[in-house]
Amino acid sequence: MKNIGKVLISILCVTAAGCGMVNPYEKWEDEGLHAEDRLLPSLLKETLCSEEWWKATYDGMDLYFNFEEEGMAVSSSSLNEAPINTAYHLNWVGDYAVEILFDKDTHMSFMSEGYKERAIVVTSMDAGRIVAKGKQNGQEIILNPADEDEYEAMEAHKMNYILSVENELYTIGQNAGELRVKITGGNWSVVEPAQDWLTYDGRDGDYAVFSYTSAPHRFRVQEVSVNQVDPDGKTLTRTFVVSGTSVLDFTQTYAKADLSKNEALKEINELTYEALICPTAFPNTINTVMGVEGKFLIRLGDSGYPADQLQVAYTGGKCAPGELAAIPKNQWTHLAVTMNPADGSIRVYINGENVFTDSNNVTVDITDFKIGRSGNYTTRYFSGYMAEIRVWTRALTAEEINAENHFFSIDPKAEDLLAYWRCDDGSGKSLSDATGNGYDCTGDWADDSRWKPMPSSFSLPE
Repeated sequence: MKNIGKVLISILCVTAAGCGMVNPYEKWEDEGLHAEDRLLPSLLKETLCSEEWWKATYDGMDLYFNFEEEGMAVSSSSLNEAPINTAYHLNWVGDYAVEILFDKDTHMSFMSEGYKERAIVVTSMDAGRIVAKGKQNGQEIILNPADEDEYEAMEAHKMNYILSVENELYTIGQNAGELRVKITGGNWSVVEPAQDWLTYDGRDGDYAVFSYTSAPHRFRVQEVSVNQVDPDGKTLTRTFVVSGTSVLDFTQTYAKADLSKNEALKEINELTYEALICPTAFPNTINTVMGVEGKFLIRLGDSGYPADQLQVAYTGGKCAPGELAAIPKNQWTHLAVTMNPADGSIRVYINGENVFTDSNNVTVDITDFKIGRSGNYTTRYFSGYMAEIRVWTRALTAEEINAENHFFSIDPKAEDLLAYWRCDDGSGKSLSDATGNGYDCTGDWADDSRWKPMPSSFSLPE
């Protein structure tokens, strides 16, 4: 039955090809339908897999390929880059050629413009030689056999010039100390850090040694560059980040704190919310910062209001301070909102400035507290970073809010401080409460990729 099917397919292919409708050489199974001198994919694969390595001089570099029967290939070159593994496929091209198509980039992607390729077209082959060209640029590629010893000698020589840094992020806190960064590869040098709190002290074997001074807070960051010049005179650069802290990216996720064990929080008429926020976008009509939906909530935007405008929504009303409360993107802003029964006020502070005061004396329930989301709404997430999130059971004064370094750090044992989430955990799916009161937040994010270095380009409030 299978043979009858093959005959029928062959007849259809030949008929269609004669009409110019399809190419009969689309499938490997069609190898019987070709000119006698056409290059066959099966023969090309047999040749490719018969040698340990194939070598080509391409764009002035030695380029190596190893092809396996199972459809995997390894590519490498004399460039200072590690070998790349990828799957490959063979496809008919025209009446005589065969394309070698790679699933992802090979070392050919590192070549200069005009030489980068994801596929090469083999036009002919004979004993010990394959003639090909780049599919996009048409540059000739001659592949010749190379043995394992030649390849390994090239890799061994190159290992002295493959530059890598052990980690992408080093977190140091705010105290003084020493940092040792392991760097692999020869002939490297460190670019002196621009900020004066971090100093490069020199090289100790495979380590770059730095010293750093103490700082008034953990919100400091410096990107460091390591350069290497290879034997061909090309400069390779790797970077890493030294940060006083990691921060949490709240974009389209949230954290929840169960405050219900404290009965007093079900009816509270005096409190302060605080947070450092750094929005990176305002994608929603409402972008929630923190609080309890329908009770006492800090958010950005609302129906009929700009999406970047700070708003405080509470039982029976809301504060919309207007143009004074537009929150910028890609920079840190300190927010504080106080509720004080002594004068029946709700006060809104941006970077320590009292931008709005509302007369409203309310009692609220804050036990269902969330950060980055309001209630069960799935369209009111915050986008960006947050840190230094605090809930107090009294109204802070303007003097307290503007105290030195208050935006960036406070005493976790301060009086009336209910919960304090520094958001510097660095890993895991929770936010620890620094007060010791046990109000840790449970996060909704999937993995540690949410924890990021302090963005170096984002300015701090003064």
